[in-house]
Amino acid sequence: MTVFQAAPMRKGIFVVVGQDENGLVGTVIAAKEGNVLSHVHRGPLGGALARGKQASEESGFEGYYEIEGVAEIKAVKPAEYAEATQEIAHQTSALQHKAGSRWGFNPQYGPEQFAAMPAAQAHVSRLSKLSDTLQRALAL
Repeated sequence: MTVFQAAPMRKGIFVVVGQDENGLVGTVIAAKEGNVLSHVHRGPLGGALARGKQASEESGFEGYYEIEGVAEIKAVKPAEYAEATQEIAHQTSALQHKAGSRWGFNPQYGPEQFAAMPAAQAHVSRLSKLSDTLQRALAL
């Protein structure tokens, strides 16, 4: 495969988690049509998660975004953990109803709500995985 035949990448908003000399950071990247990438934000992870949600809403992705680089998290400082988990808890709480997990199955849900559930559940799962990884890294 040549450079000119590269497969198109997915469109969406991505929060890439990393660590540098300042600690845990998140970089928000928007991937648009035609493999066009734009850097949206880079900063502490809690702020990057909030900015990722905002960029996703502005781009029509309903506040959902991919989270990459979670497996590379080695150690987390207590202040970084607190900031990131506060934002994770805020976003997860806001998604509980859409994901159908706050009260369980509701026969009043319409077809649109049922159709939207898998995306909300997948995003809650991504946030939970990040939270679990941060918890384990805090203990190191």
